[in-house]
Amino acid sequence: MDIEIGKLIGNIGLSVQKAQMAMEHNSEQTFLQYFDVEDMPVSSEQTGADTQNSLDTQEETVSGFAPKLYHFNMPQTDDTELLLVPTVALAKHSSLAIENIKIKLNVSGTVKNDRLYVNVESTSKEDNSSVPLVHEIEVEFKGTEANEGISRIVDSTNQFL
Repeated sequence: MDIEIGKLIGNIGLSVQKAQMAMEHNSEQTFLQYFDVEDMPVSSEQTGADTQNSLDTQEETVSGFAPKLYHFNMPQTDDTELLLVPTVALAKHSSLAIENIKIKLNVSGTVKNDRLYVNVESTSKEDNSSVPLVHEIEVEFKGTEANEGISRIVDSTNQFL
């Protein structure tokens, strides 16, 4: 089956992006294990609610992530000080990312309407006159910088130590 070369490369690229998204999702889920979901009080400024004409004085809450904490008793001269350390600060945070992918395809090609169409069906490299002329195409994808959101959360959490 013939496919236009641009469409083939686009589909391969989309597959690579989906693989990267799956790895990022797994990293995110692993990172969130360092937090508990809790109901947290929110001020009217944070929610954007109009409190000038409101008789409701109840504090609003939202579900948010709070860091899981370890409690350490740190000996002092007279007392023992309780040190609360976020678990997120004790772990090394790294994730997998696709940096480079090289894909080599053996294809046979034809030009139709000024476009290159290739056939990627299984072909043999052996010398066989019944096998059409085969060309090798190499496509390389390079990854980009990862999002720094997790680093900022970790840095912010580390400020509490």
